[in-house]
Amino acid sequence: MIDGLRPDSITAEDTPTLFRMRTEGVEFTNSHAVFPTVTRVNAAALSTGTQPGTNGIVGNEMYVPAVDPRRAFDTGDYRNLLRLDHATGGRVLLARTLAERLHARDLGLAAVSSGSTGSAFLLNPSAPSGIGVLINGYLDPGKTVAYPPDVNATVLARFGPAPVKKAADRYDAAVAWTHVAEALRYRPLDARTLDVRSVVDVDPAATPGTTKTAKSGPFATPAVAP
Repeated sequence: MIDGLRPDSITAEDTPTLFRMRTEGVEFTNSHAVFPTVTRVNAAALSTGTQPGTNGIVGNEMYVPAVDPRRAFDTGDYRNLLRLDHATGGRVLLARTLAERLHARDLGLAAVSSGSTGSAFLLNPSAPSGIGVLINGYLDPGKTVAYPPDVNATVLARFGPAPVKKAADRYDAAVAWTHVAEALRYRPLDARTLDVRSVVDVDPAATPGTTKTAKSGPFATPAVAP
């Protein structure tokens, strides 16, 4: 999912990697945003399969007195959503998420995002408690780039902190870091251990920056050649 990208903008000539992902993966040919058509509202709709009135995320800004009695808070900052989660007794989303449904069936979900920390968090808000995985390099830059904590430690040890985002710069480096960090296999039945080498299918003859698809493991993830 890329916020605001027209489907006909994805072509083999202009966006070859996205074109390959769509060809090899799943394409939603009749997809529509929920209303209001803003980022965090639709992130919650994606993770729960429900409308805003059901899952409780109704805007990019929300007024909840228990979070801030003086003003509306920005849902793009996941720290505000953590406060909401605490104030509501773990009900930042009022509907079950895909991660929770998979966890109940001994399966796992890894949410990986280079967008705002709030958008990333809404894709799997249960990750801090050990349900599935959440990776975003900007949760607490240099300290927290993933949940649960053991996944965070592994990502930092393997890839280091995410590059600093500067308002005037392109975000290519941030996206590249996220894409590399995505090449992790999550094994929920093996003490949440991560085995990078078993999932990264590196082709020594490949052009730097090209990708191959790793098929093994519970998550078939795109892998990045060196």
